[in-house]
Amino acid sequence: LAEMAARNEIMTIEGGVEYDRWVVCSTCHQQFTGVLSLELHRRRWRLCRDTPTVAAGTKCAVLANLAARLMRFEEFDAGERLYEEAEQVGRGMADDDLANTIVIASEIARAHALIFADRHRDALEILRRIRPGMELARAEYRASFNKLMSATLGHLGCVEAALPYAASAVELGRLCYGPHCVFTLDSMVLHAQLLISVGRLEEAKAMIHDVRATSTRVLGPDHGVTRRTQDVLRCCFTRTA
Repeated sequence: LAEMAARNEIMTIEGGVEYDRWVVCSTCHQQFTGVLSLELHRRRWRLCRDTPTVAAGTKCAVLANLAARLMRFEEFDAGERLYEEAEQVGRGMADDDLANTIVIASEIARAHALIFADRHRDALEILRRIRPGMELARAEYRASFNKLMSATLGHLGCVEAALPYAASAVELGRLCYGPHCVFTLDSMVLHAQLLISVGRLEEAKAMIHDVRATSTRVLGPDHGVTRRTQDVLRCCFTRTA
């Protein structure tokens, strides 16, 4: 996989959507996860580090992505050191737009890792700090930002505030990754959970039935997203009863 990605990083699929081979499988078009994702990002960083012609901006982005994976595996000290290195280089770049993009990508990845570590208030502080710059950010960063905001606010009990972010994450997920991608389906599950919390049960049920049918067909019945839909449906039926 690493050799294939190194030869040709970007692939274009039906509809003209472009994917990064270091992040997305070229066969099923789903994102890599777990240990496989971590090891691919280690390989990618070693390749960037040892190649003099790789742009500084690319190195920063790769470094930030590796840091995020390390923090998800609870290697917090190593992850924080890489974040600090990436942000320092990003802020020192002459291209303000590129530097801002690198900082946003790094901060979003850091917030994601903090949520995995159940440090939601720390994640919210980061997300609030970068919120003013999100309007001009690329769509995929806005999708991730909105999903993380909805997850964090929902976890902290601010459900009404979380709902607009959840709806936007689903919309941007469909735009950036398509309707069958894990990101989009998982965002829909999160949106449905928030809808249940405010008593909008019929909307939640319709959304979850849609996700379960798609997830079962595309990802399989044992995938984490598919299993989550079953749990959310049970919760929905319990609330209805």
